Parts: sequence; structure tokens; C-alpha cells
Amino acid sequence: ALLAAALLAAMMSSAATCLLSSATIFVVDLLGAPAEAAQTVRRTRLAAAVIALLATGLALRAREIIPLLLFAYSIYSAGVVAPAMLGFWRRELRLSANGAVAAMVLGGGVALALQLAERPGPWGLVVAVVVLLSWRERPQESLSAGAAKP
Repeated sequence: ALLAAALLAAMMSSAATCLLSSATIFVVDLLGAPAEAAQTVRRTRLAAAVIALLATGLALRAREIIPLLLFAYSIYSAGVVAPAMLGFWRRELRLSANGAVAAMVLGGGVALALQLAERPGPWGLVVAVVVLLSWRERPQESLSAGAAKP
């Protein structure tokens, strides 16, 4: 009984973490957090409720868990891997925050569309990389670029 309780606690903790992180990312990163903390909390709670309902609906319709996990991981990784990995070289590549958000949305969106069309592949990741690299910041001119050289 103790082992079952420990397993249940681990599952509940993981589910709560996924739910809260999804809601927080949606509210803070995609919508833009409001100035008031109370407003952020309300929006995050609402987003968590909507995401929980969507997840419950998916779970009830799924016959097996592994294909559902692969479906979710392919969409997540297509949107997140490129901005996360190339983010280490943000300054050298002149990557912008708007480009990273666009890469996440479009990369994940393409992966979702391909999964629903039953044509999976690496194209979501490819789209994310292309969008991220094409939405770069303009190089800033040096302060001394306009100065006369002796």
C-alpha cells in the first residue's frame, strides 16, 4: 500500500508540474503577463483549467498512452528544441525574442498539422530553425563607425 501511495504521489506531482508549467508558459510568455500579480494568478488558473479539460478529453479518447506521448513530444520538441539549442549562441547569431516565439509557434504548429495528417517527420523542427534564423536582429553599428579615421 505504501508503494502504491508513493507511485500515485509521483504521478500526481508530475501531472501538476506539467499542468502548471503549461499554463504559466501560455499566460506569461505567449499572452504577456499583466502588471498586477493577482491578474496573472487568475489568468494562470483559468489557463490551467482549460488545459486540464483538454488533457482529460485527450486521455479519455486515447486507447494507448505511448502513441499519445509520442504525439505530444513530437509537437513539443519541434517547437522548443531549435530556440533552446540556438539560444546558447543568441548574440553571435543575433536571434530575437520575437523570432524565438515565432519559431516555437510555427515549428509546433507544423508538427501538429503533420501529425494530424499522419505524415510525421522532422519538418516542424526544420520550420522552427528557418523561422528562428530568418527573424534575426539587425546588427548594431559601432559608435565609432561614422568617425573619421586618421
